[in-house]
Amino acid sequence: MFLTMVISGVWHGADWGFILWGALHAIGRCATRDLERTFFYKQRVPRFVKQMAVFTFVTFTWIFFRAPGLLPLTPHSTFFERLEAWQIIKRIFWTGWDGPLDPKFPLLMGGLVLCVWIYQLMFTSQFPMVRRVLEWNVVKVGLTACMIVYLLVVAQSSTKQFIYFQF
Repeated sequence: MFLTMVISGVWHGADWGFILWGALHAIGRCATRDLERTFFYKQRVPRFVKQMAVFTFVTFTWIFFRAPGLLPLTPHSTFFERLEAWQIIKRIFWTGWDGPLDPKFPLLMGGLVLCVWIYQLMFTSQFPMVRRVLEWNVVKVGLTACMIVYLLVVAQSSTKQFIYFQF
């Protein structure tokens, strides 16, 4: 299984980012294979926690898939320092912020993602009153407008075309 996942990374492209993407998926799958068979994991770990763990891990690995590759070699630079994916990960956690309202501020983005999750939980709620609030047009339009404005402010043009558009 490990080899299959690494080969799938190589199949997407002969670049270190793709190989690491496949290897990370392989490591994640092998690490959780036995865990998924345990009583504790099946019965005690909430489904939501399992879903969030998988979502977080897979989203993290997509950084390696989308990062362009290696930066130019500099004196005393390690392999990881040359990976553009590593630079992206560093910027996610250790960037120069202009303040908590900066649209590129990771906590603001995390807050918006949390709002989407809360919306989803409310939408699937068993309580009819909670669902009725989400059906109000004011709530729907307001949430949609906030998401569109955020995407317009944060979205940056990329010079790298999505891999599947290159065929």
